[in-house]
Amino acid sequence: VSTQSTGDSASYVVDKITEKTKILMTLWNDNKLKDDFLGQVPIPIERVMREGHVDERFELQKRSEKSNVAGTVHLRISWISGPFKSGNVVVNLYGCRGLVPPQKLFRKTSEDGYSAYCKVELDPIKYQSKPTKTKTCNPFWNESCKLRVTKEQSVLIVSVWSEDFGKINDYFHGDCRIPMSKLLNRQPIADWFEITKSSKSSKLGQDEIDLSGFVRGEVYIRAQYTPDGENALSGADVDVSKIQDLLNLSLIHI
Repeated sequence: VSTQSTGDSASYVVDKITEKTKILMTLWNDNKLKDDFLGQVPIPIERVMREGHVDERFELQKRSEKSNVAGTVHLRISWISGPFKSGNVVVNLYGCRGLVPPQKLFRKTSEDGYSAYCKVELDPIKYQSKPTKTKTCNPFWNESCKLRVTKEQSVLIVSVWSEDFGKINDYFHGDCRIPMSKLLNRQPIADWFEITKSSKSSKLGQDEIDLSGFVRGEVYIRAQYTPDGENALSGADVDVSKIQDLLNLSLIHI
């Protein structure tokens, strides 16, 4: 028989996961004397966790040089998370680009910059980066923090502020919000996130233009959640020097 559809399914409980953990599917021919090995397919568990569902036809692989393997096998694999487990989320704050000057919006001078800093909030826990020493619309921080996660419904809030704005209170540029549900698969995320400002955040001052709801810049974040008693998975490595060079070269003054 060259092809066969069994429709069989099975579920397994995964207790501990490492970078080398794989799902290994082996295909055999039922033989009365000795079962014949037909091929195998190793699938990294990290991929299933990251994608949530894998539905694909895989080429059968050899187990050794002596194996005679040919053909494919169609597999459907789904990752179902177990009960929530407390842990920690590590957040790397790299930088921000294109901060929108709220005053004198159409004046494009070198003075249109900020001593900006970043805040990270997760329920009651907060972290604040150091403000940049020079005024810029493209601040670079390269700082990290570890926050405790005790609720599955928590939301990670990263906001950008300016301390040198000529006012008593620091100026709020905007924020981005990442639900913890996007991090519970333990896979790290690293990307540019748009920061926006709601209309209720603060009152408009003189010469200010209402930019509520509009993108007010982008912040580069890497975040990864790790449950208690487990090691962090690798992935989503960040080239810090490239981000710094990009921010240094950016000439975004709106």
